[in-house]
Amino acid sequence: MPRMREALQEILADRQLLTSRGSVVAGASVPRGGDHQRRALSPGTHFEVNLRDADLMWKGRVDMLILSEEGCSISDIKTGQPDDSHQLQLQIYALLWSGDSDLNHRQTPVISLQVGYGAGVTTVEVPTRDESSVLRADLLMRTLQIRQELSLPIVPAKPCSANCGYCQVKLLCDDFWIIAPTIASPADRFRHIELVLTRQESDSVWVATTTSLEADFKKSEVFVKRPSERVSFWAELKPGFKLRLTDAMVTYGQPDAKPLISITAITEPLLIPAEP
Repeated sequence: MPRMREALQEILADRQLLTSRGSVVAGASVPRGGDHQRRALSPGTHFEVNLRDADLMWKGRVDMLILSEEGCSISDIKTGQPDDSHQLQLQIYALLWSGDSDLNHRQTPVISLQVGYGAGVTTVEVPTRDESSVLRADLLMRTLQIRQELSLPIVPAKPCSANCGYCQVKLLCDDFWIIAPTIASPADRFRHIELVLTRQESDSVWVATTTSLEADFKKSEVFVKRPSERVSFWAELKPGFKLRLTDAMVTYGQPDAKPLISITAITEPLLIPAEP
């Protein structure tokens, strides 16, 4: 995969990003590994460059960096759609390059920032000295805030679709389950659902109530179906218990019928006993 990625970058560089940098020597390499191997970059085209600002305590990996007598050009390759966050990412890379005393001890300025998409290349404005100072101050403040929160006995949750998408502890996070219905789409077949069990309909089906689907379908009562294979927690289900399911499959039948919540191979459950 790294070679495929580098080959793609070389193709894009040859066709689009290097057209105005004909004097640049392509193929120059950057040492990888521990900090003891970091040294000033030589003129040329470098891929997968690890930048680090020791004072800021931020680091980032640049897809492609072109160093010439004119200055430094930084490019990032994206496989998805354009997003406003990509501009900020490139400007942070510019800040890290200016603060990397190992790779850029001569303080070569950034002269170009570009994002390469499948449809073409987008140019990002290089931040001015004053804009870089404001950005640095903002990153320092954010870093301090994060460090302070990490030192607390309980780290405060900040639930949103971006933060919670890959979170490994959302089953345990009460704040997440408050906002879970608002970050889902009615078109999503797999949903994060919190249920309160009411009665057992059969060996493989329970009836439960939920607020996770009310916003979209005005449904509060659902069927919960056990998967074909046995699951250990199924025998422990009781009326009044709360059941949290991530990536459960939701199936809708007739308009007046209860939605069916199916536990699949990718579903993760958490069973919470009723409070006494």
